[in-house]
Amino acid sequence: MRVKIGRVILLDYMVRIGTGQVVESSAGKAPIEYLHGAGQILPALERALEGLREGEQPRSASRRRMRTASARTTTSSRCRGPCFPAT
Repeated sequence: MRVKIGRVILLDYMVRIGTGQVVESSAGKAPIEYLHGAGQILPALERALEGLREGEQPRSASRRRMRTASARTTTSSRCRGPCFPAT
């Protein structure tokens, strides 16, 4: 499946600062779960993920800044934490 509006996405990620030091990562944690297109993550990151298949990484200039590891799609309706707002 591809990342597209209305899909629940599980996102593994790594954030680095300019020196290359990792300041945040989902390694050893559950991935971020969000509803794509609902404005729950940074708009630039959402645009970079649009259309990706499971395991793909964004291929954009912003990739160096965001350091996104990979995305997984799911059709699950379960929520961890607060559920998504109705659209």
